[in-house]
Amino acid sequence: MAVKTDWSEHRNRYAEMRAAGEKISIKEYALTYGLNPNTARRYLGEGTTQLGKVQDQRSADQIV
Repeated sequence: MAVKTDWSEHRNRYAEMRAAGEKISIKEYALTYGLNPNTARRYLGEGTTQLGKVQDQRSADQIV
């Protein structure tokens, strides 16, 4: 029986790492934590993390 991955935990951890200035790609993060890189891209991609949402909002604010 497979164990379900807690993607909300991984999204938060990845966002915190990026916010702290770490230059880690989704692929590097996935390999570090034993995740499939393609699945990690789906769940950790831009716009799905808190950091991505903040950056999107800043971009929208600059456009207006």
